[in-house]
Order: sequence, then C-alpha cells, then structure tokens
Amino acid sequence: MGGLKNRRLNQSLVDAILMEIIDKILSCCNIMVDDCVANGDKVRNDEEEIRDYLLENYLANNSVRRKVGLTRFLFQAEVRERKLGSQKYGNIDIKILIHPNSFEDTRAYFVIECKRIDGSSILNKKYIDDGVYRFVGPTAYYTTYENRNIMFGFIVKKIDIIDNVGKINLIQRSKTELSIIEDFIKKSDNVYTGKYKYCHNDITLYHIFHDFSKIIDI
Repeated sequence: MGGLKNRRLNQSLVDAILMEIIDKILSCCNIMVDDCVANGDKVRNDEEEIRDYLLENYLANNSVRRKVGLTRFLFQAEVRERKLGSQKYGNIDIKILIHPNSFEDTRAYFVIECKRIDGSSILNKKYIDDGVYRFVGPTAYYTTYENRNIMFGFIVKKIDIIDNVGKINLIQRSKTELSIIEDFIKKSDNVYTGKYKYCHNDITLYHIFHDFSKIIDI
C-alpha cells in the first residue's frame, strides 16, 4: 500500500488534469445544448436523464471524444462503490478513469456527483446534503484518491448563476457537520473550488455549474 501511495501525483498536476477534464466536459455540454437547440430536442428535467444524455451522446461518443480531445479519459455512470473500511455503499454518478495508476490501484479514479439546480432553496440545499456531503460530510462514502473530486450542478432553469453560487456557499457555511477550509473560489466561468477538512485530509471539490435551461423539458 505504501508503494502505491508514494506514486500518487503531484497536486499541481492533479489540478491541471482536472481543469483539463472540466474544460472538455464543458465543451461537450456546449455542443449538447447547441445540438438540441438546432434539432428541437428536449431533455427531461431529471438528474439521471440529463447525465445519461450527456454521457451516452457526448462524453462516451467516440467521434465527439476525438473532436474535443477526450480520448485519454473514460467515463462510466452508476458505478457502485463501497468506501474502503466502511459498510456504506454509493452509486457514483460519473466515474473518471484517467489516472496513470488506474490499472495497478483500483482506487485511482475521480468521481463526479451530479445535482440539478433551479435557484430554489430546496435544490440548493440538496446540492450540499446529497452532494457535497457524499465526499466530506457525515454521509460520505465516495473515494477521494487524490484529495480532489468534482460536483456538477445541472442548471435547469434560467437563473443568475453567480448569485446562486453565493447562496449555496452560505448554505454550506451553515452546516456544522462540514469543516470548511476555504469558501468557493472562482477558477473560470461557472467553475469554482471549495476546500474542506475531512478525516485529517484537505479535500478540494471542483464545482461546475452549466446552464442547460434552453433544452430542459419542464
């Protein structure tokens, strides 16, 4: 186990890899929205429907993967996971296999947890209670191999995203169960990082918020 741990990546490199992944995911999201608008297609207002549409038609579509440069990354949906040393099981929304150690250490992957966002306090709260908590809260059961993972907010209604991110940050600030090291910091358009203390580790979650409102069948 010690040998594998020593082969983990430099944290600056991990951040660069994750920002590359996020940039390419957002490219796929933009193509998906443009395609649906052009074709008059709609996606049902459901977390799994949006995720599966994005995954099957774009993130796992070979022609799109080649077009946006995603061929180094593999995306899988609904992967069942039990955290090492725990009896808790969870179904990973999207599992990303990219890590150089993935074939030697089966824990070497990144996780994306998806949640719908419509500006309401109900879904904002679920983003924390049923999302962030799965990595760094009392109901945590997702592996965080490199102390980095991703939250993905599907914006299903036209809202002020920056204002809503502030509201979500206030909600997590009110949670005594969370040990927050750093509030949301903007990294690029609608991409933020938040830092948390969990099990003696500093965990960084990347938060993506993408506007799908044009193609959502309300």
